[in-house]
Amino acid sequence: MRTYVIDLCGADRGEKVILQGVKKAMAQVDFSVVLVGKNAQCVKAAGLPSERVRFIPAEDEITNYDPPTAVFRGKQDASMTKAFQALREEEGIDGMFSCGSTGALLVGSIFCLGLIEGLKCPVLCSVLPCEDEEHLVALLDCGANMDCTAKDLRRFAVMGDSFIRSYLSIEAPRVALLNVGTEKGKGNQVLKEAYGEIEALGLNFVGNIEGGDVTTGEYDVVVCDGYAGNLILKNAEHVGLNAKRLIDELIEDCPDRAGALRALSERLFMTYDFNSRGGATFLGAKKLIVKGHGAANAETVASSLLQLHRMVEGNASSNLAESLKTFA
Repeated sequence: MRTYVIDLCGADRGEKVILQGVKKAMAQVDFSVVLVGKNAQCVKAAGLPSERVRFIPAEDEITNYDPPTAVFRGKQDASMTKAFQALREEEGIDGMFSCGSTGALLVGSIFCLGLIEGLKCPVLCSVLPCEDEEHLVALLDCGANMDCTAKDLRRFAVMGDSFIRSYLSIEAPRVALLNVGTEKGKGNQVLKEAYGEIEALGLNFVGNIEGGDVTTGEYDVVVCDGYAGNLILKNAEHVGLNAKRLIDELIEDCPDRAGALRALSERLFMTYDFNSRGGATFLGAKKLIVKGHGAANAETVASSLLQLHRMVEGNASSNLAESLKTFA
């Protein structure tokens, strides 16, 4: 049975919502959990299957106001610190989930857990819904690496290709490079060099795409630096939610068309509801780490744990290590 360590701190709505999500996921998939948090009574009251649950008490937590280095220096009794310790020291723990500080998770993946040989920093990968609803696209980096070289982007292409093969069982993922135009010579010097670096890999590289093409469903992996990726990620989420809000307002103003408009609103919600899509994955750490949104609800936690389980079952980490060796 797979085992995952879960940091119970970090969610805006507290430990209870994380435990609700854990319960939802455990009802769908057979795995065990190591829960790290402040409130043992809250865990007992959650109604989780006791034979599949272990609790590690923590007296502190790492917040977004703490420096990311607090995860290995300064807050040794924090839930995230203890979760990383368990992940590193216990071979039987397969991965980790946390809604806590992205910076602390990034630092912890490097200094507390360790990276796959040859990497200096993990990449943060998010899976986005596309226009056809059935298709998903992996966007990386989406916030961990802001200043990237062409070789960094080359490595992201390898990692994204390996990730989507494991996650969605796609044999020849279509890999694209985010740019300001589709022509080969577009972009700054880094992007021009990255085009040649990725093209030479032998992946199913389809060239440059523009920001509006990310979620068309024509691509499986989109490569970019963390700055551009984070902008794409946040903008896609808010555009969808704003569109839903406008339709909801129309429903109130036009009751005779309410049925059709409500159906359209629900379709938009299901397409752009990032809470049902899981979390972002730190690719490159020795074990898999999934980061949930701070505003996570129980559905976010459940879908994130199912995402983590799917990647572990698909041997995502070992496949990634092999891919990096192959394309070194």
